[in-house]
Amino acid sequence: MVKGMASTNSDSQFQVSERAPLVLVSGPRSVGKSSFVCALWGDSELLPTAERDCTQVNTLVCAPGGGQDEDRVRVVYLPRDRAYAFAVRDLSYHRLATFLMETLGPLGPNLEAFPPEDRLHKVIEAMRDLFRKRPDLLVLHDHLNDQIDRLEEFLAFVASPTYQAGETVTMDWRERREQLMGQRRPDGRPIGIGRMLAVERVELVRGTHVWPKTPPQLMDTPWVPTFHNARRAELLLEEAREAHALMLVARAGPFALQGWVEQLLDKRKELAARTLVIFNQVDTVDMSRLLARDGFSAAFDESMRTLGAVGIPVENVFVSCTRLPFLNKSASAEQHAKRIARLREVLGTLRKRLASAPENAAPLLKPRLLRATESDGGIEAVRERLMSFLP
Repeated sequence: MVKGMASTNSDSQFQVSERAPLVLVSGPRSVGKSSFVCALWGDSELLPTAERDCTQVNTLVCAPGGGQDEDRVRVVYLPRDRAYAFAVRDLSYHRLATFLMETLGPLGPNLEAFPPEDRLHKVIEAMRDLFRKRPDLLVLHDHLNDQIDRLEEFLAFVASPTYQAGETVTMDWRERREQLMGQRRPDGRPIGIGRMLAVERVELVRGTHVWPKTPPQLMDTPWVPTFHNARRAELLLEEAREAHALMLVARAGPFALQGWVEQLLDKRKELAARTLVIFNQVDTVDMSRLLARDGFSAAFDESMRTLGAVGIPVENVFVSCTRLPFLNKSASAEQHAKRIARLREVLGTLRKRLASAPENAAPLLKPRLLRATESDGGIEAVRERLMSFLP
């Protein structure tokens, strides 16, 4: 359940600047995207990091308007009908409906004959009934109970007074982690994420002092793992239509544009010139094969050709190690002293490897790698380029 409800969008005391341009940040799972956003904002405590698929919803990070309070969380809820429509196109529903169809065939419920809300109730009821009658199926497919729990939690939430359909609710800053990623059971399984099917986005209002002028609004987006994740994909595209710039965070390795990015750049061709690509986590690169035919250098050159083909200029491509500035600015930096020392050692080895390489080796990659080994992990070069796009 959502706690700490303070006000809805009728509360005029809380406003953020609407003039700041929107920058959409996206990337696959486990590429250090949330750490990148934290480093770019200059605040290691801003977003939860080092979690499995930690960002579950679109998360808008913005500075407070003049004279307004910071450290606020606002949850923007979807209208009820839209929340139901997304829920029946979610991966959880798809897995349950597919299992019923494959197990019961024509004897199963005709789910498509029902409206979305009833469809959710019917699929849960049919699954519970099937597992009750067939304990052998329950033993083999116990993992489907997590999907049932997710949909049941969603239905309970939208039926509760806590859910403010189509409204914006202000929360306490300390609740941001739960609002962004739910909770974890002792065994690591997620809990509290079913209600997120009813969330359009979460807004974090937090001051920052690392930008030379008014900072943009940063939209941290969740990974879109499958086709059956309509809420993530469609809400992401909706935000992208209003984006002034796009930042794609990737692993330091082979790169491919996600399908939704290709769609977006096809419709908004002018956005390619304001799209940055950041190859993060350079500290994980295999040093021994860095300049080999199957190493990062070769993958980087191929990626540059791919990006150039869609209109993303070479000066918009960066290499970074945001883990270093993130850890350095963490409130628990002293606890991470050994990790930071090890990270600096790895980056030092990378610099030595580049220094011993032939002078004409990797002409595009080499200066970017060297920039990423500096104390800021290459983040300031990214910021400088992004600032050149801002009005």
